Amino acid sequence: MLGDSTAVGYGVHDADELPAVALSRQLAAAVGRPVLLHTYGLVGAGAADLTRQVAAALPDAPDVAVIVIGANDVTDKVPPWQSAQRLGATVAALVAQGVPVVVGTCPDLGVIAPIPQPLRSVLHAWSGRLAALQARATEAAGGRAVPIGRLVSPGFAGHPELFADDGFHPSGAGYARAVAALLPEVVAAVGGSVRSGPPVDLAAVPPVSRTGTRTERRGRPVPRRPPRGRLRRPPRRR
Repeated sequence: MLGDSTAVGYGVHDADELPAVALSRQLAAAVGRPVLLHTYGLVGAGAADLTRQVAAALPDAPDVAVIVIGANDVTDKVPPWQSAQRLGATVAALVAQGVPVVVGTCPDLGVIAPIPQPLRSVLHAWSGRLAALQARATEAAGGRAVPIGRLVSPGFAGHPELFADDGFHPSGAGYARAVAALLPEVVAAVGGSVRSGPPVDLAAVPPVSRTGTRTERRGRPVPRRPPRGRLRRPPRRR
């Protein structure tokens, strides 16, 4: 798992709610094999940090890489084309090493109610533009793109229970929705090499259990809450 706070699971209170953990367990159930999870994501990371993350991940010879990135590049005003270009280069580097890649594109930051208008509308447009460019760059490099902003973000509007205590990051229930969107593409990415036979019927996947997955955390520990203080710009997606 590579990327930003979504890859790390910032905002949850229980390790079982971490999106990478949930995704790994559901993948193990779907393919009928144990899954070893390595998380290289970093809270606050943008696409520029992916080069470092890939360099750390490749020695472990991953069977699949899942990347969720983009929100911090929006709040840091990185040009969308530049962020997407960096992501595309990352996908290409992994694919060149025989690693299938699934990318969760930038979520729609316009659904975050604490951000005032008209700034929220600006972030909606910016994140949508970035997500489209990310999908194009990912697919051109041989990866699989999952449009989180289109499939998942609309369901957050008017549902505060899907947000963490800070009102900006997802809660465990919110991350679960992203995992549900990512899982089919991750299963498809590894299905040919991990499981033989007919395609997995995702509707028949049994409930997630604690067995079949071992996790290892890399990098810094995740803080529980963002720093207190006045916000003078859109909060950085930590």
